[in-house]
Amino acid sequence: MLPQHQATKSPTAGASVGCTHLLTAVTLDDSLLTYVPRSALTRMIESDSRFALRLLASLSMRVGHAVDDIEAFSLQPPAARLVTYLLRLLPPDAPTPARIELTIRKNLVAAQLNLAPETLSRYFRELKERGLISLEGREVLVHDIERLSEFLSQLN
Repeated sequence: MLPQHQATKSPTAGASVGCTHLLTAVTLDDSLLTYVPRSALTRMIESDSRFALRLLASLSMRVGHAVDDIEAFSLQPPAARLVTYLLRLLPPDAPTPARIELTIRKNLVAAQLNLAPETLSRYFRELKERGLISLEGREVLVHDIERLSEFLSQLN
């Protein structure tokens, strides 16, 4: 298990040319950290082009999601950030009504959305008052996904 706030070395773009960067990892739940030596990863990349392409695709998708999150959670109005976050937690063909289990505490959701916890609570309350969601602890019930999406388009 990785204790919270333990610094760990992690490969980055510079790792392939011998550079190492220290990163800090904070776990939100019990976690397992697996160490893969750079030499083993390099051998896999060199010997299996399909592995290399899958790795590249995975990293590209993660970078794309990170860029999308930065844009969405810093450029959108605060209420739109929350609605976008909730809609992203829903599976593509989620039924209506849909239940979402918040896997992290609300203060961490607020931090991820670049909101003060009080602001997050205010927007959760607004969505409840509009009849778009219900809250029970960490569970959010989205009454009508289409109405929530329409509300988001009005906010942007």
